[in-house]
Amino acid sequence: MGMLLSPERIHGTFNIFRVAGDFTHAAALLLAFYKVAGLRSAKELSLKTQVLYLLVFLSRYLDIFWNTAYTYNTMFKVFFLLITPSLCILLYLARPANGGRGWRSTYQDDKDTFVASFVVLPSLMLAYVATSSTALSGDWGWHYALVAVLWSFSIFLEAFAMLPQYILFYRLRRRAGCLSFMVVALLGGYRMLYMISWIMKFVWAGAYFNQDHVVSFIGGIGNMVFYIDFL
Repeated sequence: MGMLLSPERIHGTFNIFRVAGDFTHAAALLLAFYKVAGLRSAKELSLKTQVLYLLVFLSRYLDIFWNTAYTYNTMFKVFFLLITPSLCILLYLARPANGGRGWRSTYQDDKDTFVASFVVLPSLMLAYVATSSTALSGDWGWHYALVAVLWSFSIFLEAFAMLPQYILFYRLRRRAGCLSFMVVALLGGYRMLYMISWIMKFVWAGAYFNQDHVVSFIGGIGNMVFYIDFL
């Protein structure tokens, strides 16, 4: 435990709260997948939240093709990029509008009505504004500017990705099942663990604070506010 909480570990890529956040996020997605594929029920889960998360991962993990220095990071990136579209497909197939029977009519599209464009477009505009002028200047190539903007976009969008799921729960008047509540609690909770990790990194370990960190911190605060309101 002491090793995971040492300033050297906190300052680096890994510390106990960062690792706990990663595994909490993975557990949430595995539980959601088990609910749909194993228990054959898409009730109480938001397809729009999963689509927003898919946009987050596709925007953030473009570096998977060239940044493979950490096997741990790469494994989680691959996991998220595989399980999230799988969940999207399963939830889409469970739409009653598709004319399916049994579990293929269990998705509650009448309650999952959040308009995703309300958060996608503002997140994209915020990302452009928040991306450093150095990245946007084109001095390092257009691809670097694109990756920088998409990374910022993913951070801002992630702050709002759970909104469709929270709203769906509110419309159910909190009569959701235990497993669904666990999925949502874990999906919101992993960001809380990341926030603790960032605070320890900058306050205790004295990490250098730059513009990218400001973007991450703002996105984390937004996510935390919505999560606390949900609880």
